[in-house]
Amino acid sequence: MAVSIDNVYQQVLAIANKEQRGYITPQEFNLFARKAQLEIFQNYFNELDFFLKRPGSNDTVHADDIDSIREKIDRFEVFDQYLVPDPVTVQHTLPSYYRMGKIYYNNAAIYLQVNGAVNNGATITFDDPNADNGIYNSSKGLSVIKSSNGQDLGVIVSQTGSSITISQNTNLEDDEYVTIMPHRNHKPIEFKEVELIPQNRLHYYTGSDKLRPSTKFPICVKSTTNSKIKIYPQSITQGVVCNYIKRPSDPKWTYVVVNGKALYNASDAGHQDFELHISEEGTLVNKILELAGISLMKPGLSEIVLRNEQMKQASKNQ
Repeated sequence: MAVSIDNVYQQVLAIANKEQRGYITPQEFNLFARKAQLEIFQNYFNELDFFLKRPGSNDTVHADDIDSIREKIDRFEVFDQYLVPDPVTVQHTLPSYYRMGKIYYNNAAIYLQVNGAVNNGATITFDDPNADNGIYNSSKGLSVIKSSNGQDLGVIVSQTGSSITISQNTNLEDDEYVTIMPHRNHKPIEFKEVELIPQNRLHYYTGSDKLRPSTKFPICVKSTTNSKIKIYPQSITQGVVCNYIKRPSDPKWTYVVVNGKALYNASDAGHQDFELHISEEGTLVNKILELAGISLMKPGLSEIVLRNEQMKQASKNQ
């Protein structure tokens, strides 16, 4: 469950008005909300590192702290994100991420061209005359991925000749490509980890008889912009996935103006609640008040935050 952005905004306004510190506009609030959420999110990793290194971290009392932080981070973990291949540069495009996790490739993934457009249908026919070789065993939970953008189209439920039926309707253009690969539940049997190495170590691997990358022990390096990876050996071109931690989406309190007053509008297309754990609601309120006090030169707001944090800490120590 996420934190309602309207709940936080109303609390911030109520406290600011109670202390006669002035009105915080929606535009100001959205700026403070984005910064507050990002600071809290980034601090999770520092806290986790601290708790893991603290003596006695295996005791039950300390494990509760570790589990709590991990639960908050888990909300942002994404597994088996398909990486869109670029046949020209022989690279794979990474998703927008905060921290990259493991990278895998599937040695049974196949790349097939669609024969005939699919308009809101569940049956796909392929040009490849070998597409009826029985590799599409539905018991293996094979996923069908749109190769151009990584969209998961569903799993195969049946096959007739060179045509397959998937679990949901989709739209594909004639001659478009799809990738067929086993579901992640089949790791590590059919998925092999791709070791991510620093760019300056690449020549040690490619120039060594013992370390030279192979399909059994592949490696990859990131591009200079960290937005793509290049895999070695370069014969690995399909079926690459990754796990990663995404950044939280920017929160946005959306509104309509009625009689000169901003009224909350949750149905606006740009609306976005906080993505942090529900337990962070109070921390968000305090952090936004602190940022407002600094930015708007209202030091009284920062004093309110200090009192709130002292009361919160005293409650935890009881």
